[in-house]
Amino acid sequence: MDPLPSPEAEFAVKTAYNKSNVRCRQNVAWTETDGDYDRGLAFSCRQNNKKMEFFIRVDYKELNEEAVQIIADSPKITEDGRAIPKMGETNAARKILILGNSFVGTSKIGAILEDMLISGNTGVEVDAVSIGMANVTTFAERSDICGRIQSGTYSHVFLCGFYSDDVLEDLNMIRGVCHISKTALVVFPAHNEKTATVRNALAQYSGLFCLDWKGKINELLEAGVAEKEMCINDSHKHSTP
Repeated sequence: MDPLPSPEAEFAVKTAYNKSNVRCRQNVAWTETDGDYDRGLAFSCRQNNKKMEFFIRVDYKELNEEAVQIIADSPKITEDGRAIPKMGETNAARKILILGNSFVGTSKIGAILEDMLISGNTGVEVDAVSIGMANVTTFAERSDICGRIQSGTYSHVFLCGFYSDDVLEDLNMIRGVCHISKTALVVFPAHNEKTATVRNALAQYSGLFCLDWKGKINELLEAGVAEKEMCINDSHKHSTP
């Protein structure tokens, strides 16, 4: 138990934490109504030029300094806070399209998602396209793929291939055909893609969603999952199934 401050010294304990772009300001105050101490925690989290603030007030005895530091490390702002639409909230299609390069192939992410959908008796199908070395431009130049998207074949398109800002103009073309068919376009970066390009894409174009595949892999690695469980030992560190 942390030592209690005197009741006369309101906000006597003030501690700042600066970890993972999070600043936590702590106040401990005596409350006359409860005749006890409260611990107030004010968080300010900055990430990728975005900011989130929130406040927690708890009984002083419910948290110690170690717990405060754990909480201070927890907040994270995602690349795009908008929820990806559910099936049926976009168009009438019951099929998902995943567009990517060899990372889509080695991870077998299309087959895994399809198995999950079959197990859930959802009636939803999956098309996964894996083209070696492909980027966003590769798919923008594929009239067959863009034609299927524009015709409303898919409810969602999960798009990989964000390696440089050179692809952003072609991203806008794919965004356009998705808009025509009311298809949800989801930025879906593989593990070797450029975070800055993903960020710039989301900032430049409205109507995009993001599912941070790369970020989730990094979170698991940082949490202690062995790299061999997530990455193949090759020159590109391809993702495992």
